[in-house]
Amino acid sequence: MASCRPFLGSLHSELLDLILAYLPQNDLLSVALSSRHLHQHAQAPIYRNTFILTIPALERLCKTFLRRPGLARFCRTARIVVNEAQLYASSDEANEEKDTIRRSPEGRLTLILGCLDRIQSLHLTVRTWNDTPDFSTFITNPLNSNKFLGCFEHLRDVHFKLERLDDQCGGFTPDVRDPLLFLTLPALQRLSMNLATTVADIQLPLPSASPAELRMLKLSRGSCITLPALRSILARTPKLESFEYHFTCNFEVMQPETKCFYSSVLASSLEPTAQTLRHLHISCQFLEFTGSHMLWNDDWGYRGQLTSLKEFSRLQSLTIPLVVLLGWKPSESLPVNEKLPPGLVNLTIRTDGSHWDDFTWASSDAEHYISGYLKDGCSKNLSILELYASAARGHIWTPELVGTLQAIRPDMVIKATGHLYGNEQE
Repeated sequence: MASCRPFLGSLHSELLDLILAYLPQNDLLSVALSSRHLHQHAQAPIYRNTFILTIPALERLCKTFLRRPGLARFCRTARIVVNEAQLYASSDEANEEKDTIRRSPEGRLTLILGCLDRIQSLHLTVRTWNDTPDFSTFITNPLNSNKFLGCFEHLRDVHFKLERLDDQCGGFTPDVRDPLLFLTLPALQRLSMNLATTVADIQLPLPSASPAELRMLKLSRGSCITLPALRSILARTPKLESFEYHFTCNFEVMQPETKCFYSSVLASSLEPTAQTLRHLHISCQFLEFTGSHMLWNDDWGYRGQLTSLKEFSRLQSLTIPLVVLLGWKPSESLPVNEKLPPGLVNLTIRTDGSHWDDFTWASSDAEHYISGYLKDGCSKNLSILELYASAARGHIWTPELVGTLQAIRPDMVIKATGHLYGNEQE
């Protein structure tokens, strides 16, 4: 039974009891929810202890766990993929008066997760459509925090992903908020959130609990977090060691009062973690827009450059776009040694051919600033310098540049990687 790969559909609870009896030590429960027939998922990879279930079958599975709580205690990792529409039962599935749990999305998801109160790692993916009620309104509603996460006192890792399957406009839905209630978990150490929407400035009250044990925070594609919002989050993470953030700029939808989280405010946004942060990874994306005059005239002040990370005494690893580190215009950039802390060991500088700013930089410009940094004493601890091109178009990391920098610091590993000449190479 240990090597089988079961497909479970709308099975009787007695059969679920029988199957679970043979899986007493499973440390991984992967649940894929689908409202369609199971044969449509025949091409999906199915691993041991992976269950493909319809909502009714999953609910029976949960009730089985609840009747036999001894089984649930062996489950340490839950991987759950939820199609949002399935959380809303149709009229023939639930009686409006008698079955309120199955009728509400929070009730159904709470029933699914409530039986896994011993898990330490939760991977939750929510696939949503714009024409269905927004799942995030449940996730971020403070009234649901006790129902949704109150039982997860042992949870250490959370990986939350929100996918908009019909999004054709870059993932921008201004009213979707960051699921801050994950920060209420007392034992949480690693939190990764990949949001397919714009994260607006935080208006909801922050959770009263503090994520005092949080060591790693990753915000992927959660765009346009404003300065007060980010500072509010980081101020509650006194032990944060690793922070990864990807932000997106869409100049057509931005307004002056919601100024984008960008280079000129990066250092001050990260200030609460200055004495703890060891690894920092920043990436950004600029969406296509028609008002190019806003970009070049910088009417709203987006075109700043990194101020200084000198106070980040423990920072060892930094990945940062060229435009964030040195700004948009080479003639206005400040020396790198005025920005980076002396304890830095690994530095990765990225370019992206889709960025307008990359086209203002030449290889000679980059050589001037980077070589000056390598000659300065503040880079004495630097051992690895990676120059990464995420697109072949317009990249500036030439072999000549690498050779010049290597001659300055032969003791270092200096390499150009990525899509250098149309192919992924190093």
